[in-house]
Amino acid sequence: MPVGTEEAYENQKAVVFSGFLSNLALGLSVFFGAVFAGAWILMTVLQQNFNARLSALNVLPLATDSVELENRAENFNELVRRAAGLLENLPKWSGVVEDIRVRAGSGIIINNLSIPSVEGIINISGISQSRIQLNLFRKTLEESLLFTDIKLPLTNLEMKENIPFSISFKLKDPAILYVQ
Repeated sequence: MPVGTEEAYENQKAVVFSGFLSNLALGLSVFFGAVFAGAWILMTVLQQNFNARLSALNVLPLATDSVELENRAENFNELVRRAAGLLENLPKWSGVVEDIRVRAGSGIIINNLSIPSVEGIINISGISQSRIQLNLFRKTLEESLLFTDIKLPLTNLEMKENIPFSISFKLKDPAILYVQ
């Protein structure tokens, strides 16, 4: 074979390969161009639909009682704000009640707890399983930092078990009920 034929064959292979690459690049360009155009058309259609729906919603008339409902909602919100303010100023009795419960122990059954006011006399009535437990309950109340003026009337001295009792006392410092 002559030398020129081999060169012509190599040149022909290079021309075919470069034609393939140019056709591939052209095909990918057309493909991505079509995808871009489709996405652009889709976004345009979605925007037109959104604008049409928004303008349709703006055309709808307002409910006739919407102003009244809005005023009622504002009044309700104001009442809730006032109630929240009142609740913040109420005394927190849970700490006092928990302290009494802990001091009572297992031998004391409290039937009634009466708290007329913050400065008033607190009354507890219940049943003690024994006189020793009742005296221990009185002693623990006297040792408390919360209570003062503890009074346990001596009644039912003949009873040794299931003794009904009534204890009265006051808070040493009523301001502790308002501490967070």
